Amino acid sequence: MQRIGILNVTEVSRSGGGFHYMMSLIEGLRNAPNLEVVVFFDDPDFRTYCFESPQFKWVLLDRKETLWTRVIRAASTIVGVRSPIPGRYKALLEYRIDLLITYHSLIGFHLRIPFLSFIGDVMYKYYPQLPEYSFGHRWIRDLTTKRSTQHADFVVVDSGESKKDLIKFFDVPSEKLRPVHLCAPPHIYKYLNGTGANGQTLVATYKIPPRFIFYPAQFWGHKNHANLVRALDYIRQKHGVQIPAVFVGSAWESLKSVQRLVKELKMEQQVQFLGYLPEDEIVALYKAADALVFASYADYTSIPLVEAMVLGTPIVCSNAFSLPDQVGDAGVFFDPFNVEEIAAAVYRVWTDEDLRRELSQRGRERSKEFSPERFGRDWRDLITQALERRKPEVRSARS
Repeated sequence: MQRIGILNVTEVSRSGGGFHYMMSLIEGLRNAPNLEVVVFFDDPDFRTYCFESPQFKWVLLDRKETLWTRVIRAASTIVGVRSPIPGRYKALLEYRIDLLITYHSLIGFHLRIPFLSFIGDVMYKYYPQLPEYSFGHRWIRDLTTKRSTQHADFVVVDSGESKKDLIKFFDVPSEKLRPVHLCAPPHIYKYLNGTGANGQTLVATYKIPPRFIFYPAQFWGHKNHANLVRALDYIRQKHGVQIPAVFVGSAWESLKSVQRLVKELKMEQQVQFLGYLPEDEIVALYKAADALVFASYADYTSIPLVEAMVLGTPIVCSNAFSLPDQVGDAGVFFDPFNVEEIAAAVYRVWTDEDLRRELSQRGRERSKEFSPERFGRDWRDLITQALERRKPEVRSARS
């Protein structure tokens, strides 16, 4: 029995896709009887997601750490040497981990634990001007990405295009990069068959119109809420049709500017901001919506698109990066920088019931290619490969 560590530093109500990715990974490792799994986390709210299993251990990390410890670790990362002080991550050493899985982290390197690193994207390379990609953010991401790709046994990405970018920007050896397709997180399947919130009740509670489009995304600039709002205004002006929109997601940098735009265009009755909602309510809104409109221009692939496919929600989607490859024939696409093109795609799906039905059926069929079973199998295979490479070291450490 070998011991796998998962370092989960995502926040339940703030990290969006990163948190849901971690939940899918944990679920995927439940079907690995030859592994013990220790999940280290630092958000107390994550306790509600811990389950009883002899295979799993759950360790809450202390968030407190001296400034001196953080400075030493940062300086060590910059220089490219291991930090001599484990700080709040000392608990990882106590569990004698054979292999650590991290998300944008170099802790495995500092603690001398073999590790696999998942890197979500390097979109800051394409859009450095966005507020969410400040100079400090870009500098840190450059450094940590360079170091983690250098020292990780393997680096997991979500698409072939992401792999190409890590080779292009960071000169990472191709054989070290392993694309693993995203899947819908566990809560989608938990509430798939009618359990949880009732859609009709939810629509009444939030005073949502019977028909609406849905966009679940954190309020980052690259999620492109503003152009979607402008497209809805264009439809209103050109066709005299008000298409209600429901936005859910945590309040990050772009929320206030999007709300100001809605007010300027006098669309307060047409666009609703519901904030961060419970998982069962998110599923209910997917099911009730006429379509998911995914407007982002800076994602390789995206979890909400798989969620929509599983739940049979028709998809209207940006054609940026690998999104068309992910959605395939299950969506209608648009240029995210062209307001009129967004409007045309949304209006087409909104006014064509047969098309919506067809997209729903295609989505459900295509979702089988992004199943949790495949996601878990791909990760387990990669873990096995990494452990096989490390067998002599593991034996030495255990002896």
